[in-house]
Amino acid sequence: MYSFILLTCFIGVFCLYNTSKRAKLSKNGPIEIWLQAHPQPAKYAGVSLVLTSITVFVIKDGWGAGLFSSSLLLMTAPVCIVTFAPFYYIRIQHIAAIIALSVMLEFLIF
Repeated sequence: MYSFILLTCFIGVFCLYNTSKRAKLSKNGPIEIWLQAHPQPAKYAGVSLVLTSITVFVIKDGWGAGLFSSSLLLMTAPVCIVTFAPFYYIRIQHIAAIIALSVMLEFLIF
């Protein structure tokens, strides 16, 4: 569950990052091109994904721990996106492998 919450928040922050007018954005992937060409739907999608992850955190962990966890996530996600996105370190295959590994570990441990 936490893997999907993190993925949802990171995708939302990535959508919001690609609607920025100040950052040097890449034109490599089809997702980035679409997000930059349609900033209004991308902003709505990004905000709704981030709010969904906050809501699920609060429902799953309660008000105190959920808001604390989501505030930590909202401090971490933009830093990771702004740091790694311009260098193209992380590709879709890397993200899929990380999510698959984290889901397997999550189900094995919890």
